[in-house]
Amino acid sequence: MTLTMPIHSPSAKSGLESAFAARVLGRKEARRLAAIMAGAERDARQRLALAALDVEDVFARARAEADAILAMLPDFAALEAAPAKKGKSALAAIRSVADRHGLSISAVTGTGRDDRIKAVRREAIRAVSDACPRLTDAEMSALFSGLPAATVHRYRRGDQR
Repeated sequence: MTLTMPIHSPSAKSGLESAFAARVLGRKEARRLAAIMAGAERDARQRLALAALDVEDVFARARAEADAILAMLPDFAALEAAPAKKGKSALAAIRSVADRHGLSISAVTGTGRDDRIKAVRREAIRAVSDACPRLTDAEMSALFSGLPAATVHRYRRGDQR
């Protein structure tokens, strides 16, 4: 990332080094002010360089966090293509249950603890289990935002708690 000073910044002009400034301010004062401005410019360039490094660091951390989140998500493409009976995929089964109850897929597969959402989630787990009996409890757990596999197993059996 290349940082440049604006065209109108004092460092882009040699105003204090001009003959006019020397006549008005005096040579000694013009040199002193020019040295102060040169130091201020140097400090500003250093701050800009540090800010650029900070921005790159923030983006690198954000990229790493996004990669970590993506690594935790289930492979939706594989689940969509997973062999299923009755011509339904796992996501199609969730979608049909969510549509029937007027909820979004993310609400059904999310971590919401509302009783209504939990009831719809149980129904969706049973629907996915019927549509895709080859999916393991761990795979279904990943599909439902990391719901414990033991809980998924209970819901597949039809337990209501």
